[in-house]
Amino acid sequence: MSSPSETPGDSPGAGRPPLFVGKGWKKNPYVWAAVAGVLTIPLLKPFLRRIPDPPAVLAQLADRTFHQPSGRPVALYSLRGRPTVMQITFDDCANCQRSLSAMRRLWREYDKMNVDIGLVTIVAGTSEAARVFAQRAKARPSATEKAVWPVTVAKDRWQIWAAEPAQLKKWADRALLPHLLVAGAAHDAGVAPQQLHDLGGALALIDPQLGLRGIYPTSGLGPDEVLHRSIHVMLAARK
Repeated sequence: MSSPSETPGDSPGAGRPPLFVGKGWKKNPYVWAAVAGVLTIPLLKPFLRRIPDPPAVLAQLADRTFHQPSGRPVALYSLRGRPTVMQITFDDCANCQRSLSAMRRLWREYDKMNVDIGLVTIVAGTSEAARVFAQRAKARPSATEKAVWPVTVAKDRWQIWAAEPAQLKKWADRALLPHLLVAGAAHDAGVAPQQLHDLGGALALIDPQLGLRGIYPTSGLGPDEVLHRSIHVMLAARK
């Protein structure tokens, strides 16, 4: 029983609409406000982007030679003809696992959409390191991924290359690092880190003429941005 000085309306939370109590949630304004937010925010994303589609060319990448897992040389120029998302990975890279997950997601999404967009991962190490990475990256999906994994995945869409770390650093210092947009930074506020390992948590978007269109973080909305921008680069190339 309540005390004489206390009425049912004085109890904590009295008068507040319940969130999920029986059928009461249908009349709860907080629930409908949340639903409206969930539906509206994705629709506003394109209008919040301050860089137009497709993004401008930041730099033109010069040719250089890498190596396939078999040891055979492969030229950067071999990527010409279709947009490509590039990832650089290292053995001691803290962010590379997240970057790998983003690449696997793009691999699935591009395959489901049946679009001509490639992926390339450059492993800082030997051709054997690239071979081991390729086996791990393209392994059968985990139980949590099977629900969204395509029945057949175009394995030639994702190439794995190798490069000697010192040579890779020299190339990336000149070609990529000055244009790196680090995680948490606005897409139009460039930062130029001094460490090659900063690229381990990033995805570079390259157009069919090897023009660098942007480097995006694998955290937050980074993978969504890469997916969106790469489609627009592909469509612009067809005009």
